[in-house]
Amino acid sequence: MLMGLANERDALVLTPDNKSEAAVGYCTLYGDAVGALAPLGDCYKRVVYELAAAFNHSSPPSATASPVIPEAVVEKEPTAELREDQTDADELPPYDHLDPVLERYIEDTSSDETLREEHPDGVVEAAVDRVTRSEFKRRQTPPPLRVTTKALGRGWNYPIAAEYEHVTRGE
Repeated sequence: MLMGLANERDALVLTPDNKSEAAVGYCTLYGDAVGALAPLGDCYKRVVYELAAAFNHSSPPSATASPVIPEAVVEKEPTAELREDQTDADELPPYDHLDPVLERYIEDTSSDETLREEHPDGVVEAAVDRVTRSEFKRRQTPPPLRVTTKALGRGWNYPIAAEYEHVTRGE
């Protein structure tokens, strides 16, 4: 429906993708991953929350004005909203643990072994496994606006049907 409306109005559909969810494939193809551009697609989930707080703090104060982004949205537990009472924490490590691992793995191309030494709580294995299994989703999502040293758009590709970690990780 959104794509049809956008077409009628000569507009684009923007997706709510962020880098954390895109990296681990925590999105729904033909659902929240549909669109033409992912403005927040190169921002880790914790950065999205920081941006929301910054927007709300930078809004001109007014006795009648509400925050740009409602506090209920900012304070709500992250959820894919695919079923009742579902939260991201049901399926993913907490973002304050996941994001640093993803950042080192994607931006710095740190080896799994190095990351496991720094994060011995099982988050590395869970993150790397989901990153490698989710390439097929990332190839079908819109491009992100690049704001970091390595976006998950062009230039970032994992094999879809085979394991070539030694090739893709530059080892």
